[in-house]
Amino acid sequence: MRPIGGFAASLILLALAAAAHGQTAERPVWQVGDKWSFKESTRPPPEESVWTREVAEALPDGRFRVRMQNGGTLTFDGETNSLDARGPEYTWKRFSFPLTVGKKWTHNRQIGTPPHNGYEHASWELKAYETLTVPAGTFDCFRVYGAVSQGISYTLYGQGSSFQYVTYWYCPVVKWIARMRSRSEGGVANLDSESVLTSFVAGQ
Repeated sequence: MRPIGGFAASLILLALAAAAHGQTAERPVWQVGDKWSFKESTRPPPEESVWTREVAEALPDGRFRVRMQNGGTLTFDGETNSLDARGPEYTWKRFSFPLTVGKKWTHNRQIGTPPHNGYEHASWELKAYETLTVPAGTFDCFRVYGAVSQGISYTLYGQGSSFQYVTYWYCPVVKWIARMRSRSEGGVANLDSESVLTSFVAGQ
């Protein structure tokens, strides 16, 4: 077999890069009964838990009511962002469709509960399209990285700040994430967390 020359190798690399950048994920179409189960690990101290989300009802305006493992419910928008009951000014935007490699977005929102008011600024970037293996299986996914900074005012302690660095893998075949890991810094202590998809059951 003849070795690949420098020019030919460059063409191959460019083709692979173009293929990666050409990958696009449109917003998923959730169905009632779609259910995701996750195993979560946090430290310190080391702890493990499980959590689930199941689409319970389709609502107007493309929203969904989603049931948690404890029987409570959350409302999600059509881009799979969990909506804060206090209003859009308190709601995060971790997902922004369509997803393509290289896409960036930022989002600001309010946090805290009066009189402890605060803000959050988040920057997101879609880093890669890659294969991911988790307990639920092997999937082609979009890897997204986010840097989140928060500041909040306390009546007795003044201004406090914290930072969170998040990486999640959105996998179109399971209509949501298959892995998410984060590191929180500031406040009382640093905290590392990781959730991996253990099963996905498609609704009807």
